[in-house]
Amino acid sequence: MTTYASQHGQVTAIGEKGVNHVYQSSDGIMSMDDAEMDKLQDASRAEGWGDMESYRGYRSWMFIAGAIRKANSLQPLKVAKAMEGLTAGVGAYQATMRPADHQVQLPLVISLLTADAKYKQEGTPWGFKLLKAYKADSVSEPSTCNMKRPPGA
Repeated sequence: MTTYASQHGQVTAIGEKGVNHVYQSSDGIMSMDDAEMDKLQDASRAEGWGDMESYRGYRSWMFIAGAIRKANSLQPLKVAKAMEGLTAGVGAYQATMRPADHQVQLPLVISLLTADAKYKQEGTPWGFKLLKAYKADSVSEPSTCNMKRPPGA
């Protein structure tokens, strides 16, 4: 079991020896069996951007854009405060910024490197196939963080 094996370059590096042997725990893969995520994947390829192997990066932009809209400001403190409790994602891939410690509560996805994946990666005949997905609220643990906030936050 590994993490980040589906990120760019990894499938090529792992190669055929990893097919049906490399399991991954992550917060999302290309082949999520979700129509909205498939649409994003197809658009990325059609527009020449290639594989959308990291929904994490895409979701990060959704968080910052959503917080800017919610705060109606570019002022960092206001944007950071607006992120609290914000949910962002694509289709069923939703994540929420926990207000207590600003940690994003992510889904957990278990996948396998296989030839059976809907989306093959890096021009190889393999990709990661979804085995099991858990919503963020079912895998999130309570926080004991006592985050220090800047003055005015």
